[in-house]
Amino acid sequence: FTCSCGASYTETINTIPHNYKSNVVPPTCTTDGYTTHICEACGNSYTDNYVDAAHNYINYVCSVCKHSLIPQGYTAIDKKEQLSNITLNGKYILMCDLDMGYAEWEPIGTESTPFTGTFNGNGYSIKNIRIAKSYTTTGFFAYSNGVIENLGIENITMKNGASEMGGLVAVNNGTISNCFVTGAISSSSFPPYVGGMVGVNNGTITNCYALCTVSASATYNTKSCAGGLVGENRGKISNCYASGEVKASSAEYAAYAGGLVGMQDIIFYDATITNCFATGKVDVNAKKSAWAGGIVGWTNGSADNCWHAVTFKVTQGYDTTYEPTNIHGVETTLSTLKTTSFQKDTLKWSSNIWSFQEGHLPTLK
Repeated sequence: FTCSCGASYTETINTIPHNYKSNVVPPTCTTDGYTTHICEACGNSYTDNYVDAAHNYINYVCSVCKHSLIPQGYTAIDKKEQLSNITLNGKYILMCDLDMGYAEWEPIGTESTPFTGTFNGNGYSIKNIRIAKSYTTTGFFAYSNGVIENLGIENITMKNGASEMGGLVAVNNGTISNCFVTGAISSSSFPPYVGGMVGVNNGTITNCYALCTVSASATYNTKSCAGGLVGENRGKISNCYASGEVKASSAEYAAYAGGLVGMQDIIFYDATITNCFATGKVDVNAKKSAWAGGIVGWTNGSADNCWHAVTFKVTQGYDTTYEPTNIHGVETTLSTLKTTSFQKDTLKWSSNIWSFQEGHLPTLK
């Protein structure tokens, strides 16, 4: 207070305290939740306690917004027993890894009734599979004219007398993408076409790899074909690799073995191999002729932008027409193949699909 004479004094007046009222906004399935505090006296406000949005999934369907993790028209598989109920024209999506416990598996599809549906592995794997019974065609799928994608087959063991044998598909007439196989695959047949992923490929294989030991042994007077990824390629292979030991033998005739593909004929088939590589060992033993290659054991065509770091052991009888160094793929070193610059810049593989780590072979995301 100030007087007209100039004298003054001050009194302390108590301020009105804030009176905050909280307004809680709960999270939804798609928006975050938060709390806003507003003072009823002065209008000051602040916000805190953010809560992340989260679906409340029950059996893969959100109980609030009804969003589903299962694409429309698909059947979910989350138990190994459900695999035996797969129909030939259905659409399926895997919801978790499945361990088969080395139980004997019966391949899906036949030549007259192939699988024509869709199997989406959803980034998961089917593990510890065994096929010991004799089938003409042997694989997790025997014959496929459908779509197989985003699937891992881990630690599969197959050893019988199948003519066509592959860890994922024995005979592929459809499309395979973003898949991998690990395991041991062996056939003694008349004649055998054996691959880590596919026995005979008439379709398309992209963004796949196989880490398998592969063996094909011909009985009687017939040829033998073995490939780290595919036994015989009659279709399209791109952006793939194989690593492992590949063996082909024929006691009476010819044998063909390649780090990626056993054999490929472009005169009778529209077959191509592009942007691929292979590592490991190739071993061929035949009475008549033995053909070995880092990418392809034998082909009358070529492979485009394909590389290999493969060692060879070639044994043959009276026919000396074999190719232990394979002109259908550029030879390089394993250390080069394991560099991210090679995988990204030379092969031009996409980081949206592959995971790259310096000093390692790429893996699928």
